[in-house]
Amino acid sequence: MSKKSQIKYTISMDAPHTHIFNVKIEVDGHTGDVLDFKMPVWTPGSYLVREFSKNVITVSASNKQVELDVEKISKNTWRVALSNAAKMEFSYQVYAYEKTVRTSYLDGDQAMINGASVFMVPDGYENQPLELTVEPYHEWQRITTTLESYKGSYDKFVAKNFDDLIDCPIEVGNHQIHSFEAGGATHEYAITSTGNVDVPTLLDDSKKIVDEIHAMFGDTPPYDHYVFFLHLTSGGFGGLEHCRSCSMIYDRNGFKDRKKYVRLLSLVSHEFFHTWNIKRIRPEELGPFDYYNEVYTNLLWIAEGVTSYYDNLFLPRCGVSTIKEYFETICDDIKRYEGIPGKDVMTVEESSFDAWVKLYRPNENSVNTSISYYLKGGLIIMALDLTIRDLTDGQKSMDAVYRILWDKFKDDGKGINDTTFKSVCEDVAGKPLNEIWNYLTTTTPLNIGDYFEPFGVVLKSEHSKPEREKSGSFGVYIKKNTTQISTTLSTGSGYTSGLYANDEILAINNIRVSSENVKDCMANVPIGVSADFLISRDGLIKTISVTAKSLPFDKYCIEKFEQPTARQKQMFEGWLKQDWDA
Repeated sequence: MSKKSQIKYTISMDAPHTHIFNVKIEVDGHTGDVLDFKMPVWTPGSYLVREFSKNVITVSASNKQVELDVEKISKNTWRVALSNAAKMEFSYQVYAYEKTVRTSYLDGDQAMINGASVFMVPDGYENQPLELTVEPYHEWQRITTTLESYKGSYDKFVAKNFDDLIDCPIEVGNHQIHSFEAGGATHEYAITSTGNVDVPTLLDDSKKIVDEIHAMFGDTPPYDHYVFFLHLTSGGFGGLEHCRSCSMIYDRNGFKDRKKYVRLLSLVSHEFFHTWNIKRIRPEELGPFDYYNEVYTNLLWIAEGVTSYYDNLFLPRCGVSTIKEYFETICDDIKRYEGIPGKDVMTVEESSFDAWVKLYRPNENSVNTSISYYLKGGLIIMALDLTIRDLTDGQKSMDAVYRILWDKFKDDGKGINDTTFKSVCEDVAGKPLNEIWNYLTTTTPLNIGDYFEPFGVVLKSEHSKPEREKSGSFGVYIKKNTTQISTTLSTGSGYTSGLYANDEILAINNIRVSSENVKDCMANVPIGVSADFLISRDGLIKTISVTAKSLPFDKYCIEKFEQPTARQKQMFEGWLKQDWDA
């Protein structure tokens, strides 16, 4: 390979209704008999081998005069015999019809390009600068990306290296562009499709979030131009972070429902905070990336747990949500956490390491054996933040931890390990934090309510309805609009008595059940009383006796003390940046 070799990409979409992108890679100046072209198998931020090469359709190569032989040598690698051709073209097609933030999508209205799922790279050229030309469908007017424009061109771009190309999504179409200024940088929303979005309100709320996060780090943002790609769909939800942008999918009609909209703002906050946490302050394993193999780390609880704690916290801090809404969100997380038996089986470090085979590949038993590093990680970080605040009388917090980590990154550009993270936290706290660290490596119960007292609030749990106190429970979930069991909780009597996932419940105590009444029929069995379940399993009819247990609490709330101390008020206000009486 010559260091002076030039790499030029072209992507076109002349027949978008076919969902097929045409990609051409020109290599000029390569020396050698063969050149391999490789496609990523995963995309950063989403820890699952997705086998993007499955969507490659046709592959060819030429040196302008003659066709060159191409041989596929692995699932994601094609080898070109160069025949002394220093200048050559490698062309292929990619099918793109999966509308998620982790994949690419092309239809008659738009092109969503997530680089890892579309672009191959000549092996050995991953660190070399490259050029990209985007050829839009002739009816489309806009190309939006954070790639650097080539000499001010509309459709030509340059990337520092393959990482840079993969990290910059591209939206092509006639999408809306709306912008605001914050921290001396331009921020854009690229909104595709239509919905009931109130653009001025979304921009105003987003600016408040951006300003709040800028203020936390206390200096100019690490970018000049940032893009929020917002894809409106029928009921979708999700996001993926990038260095200078993020991709989000959201329900096109979800802007008027207040709870849904607050959840969107939390997503905006989450993905934008990733600009610092994970895209820069990152586990040392996560960058530069190996796009062809799993990249293991025990620290996704930092990457996503810290972000999952802060995403909701920033909202009341900057005034786009209320304290009441924030506490309701925390309680939703606590309720979800308490209902997962897997929290007593898998540690959050194990959850991080096994993301490649667990989080993105759940089955009917996952709830019994695993826990999300997003969920538990976020609760652990809350406990950590509240502990630091209490130990320092509110003078220090996780905010201070992250300012130190940010200064470290600006100084050396390197990732962190758990020793570095823990050391900075303990330096800020002024004391060892062994109780918190124990939550990372064990399944010690995390009673998050124990950390609230210094802040003048208390966590309460109860039944949402009085009749639940006497209702029976068998620890089974029922598939929607059926009588079929989707999951049996290992903490429930159904599990221990032999009810299985996929069993179809036909009757309970000789009473025929339907999708409309099956849950009521189970709840009507008194606690401690045995019920006969007539079920169909793999075409065979069986009767299984199960004793009803009590239902768990399903309502959590956080309430302020009626007579807080002056310290509690001060700690509360320092944590949430709102007055106690607000």
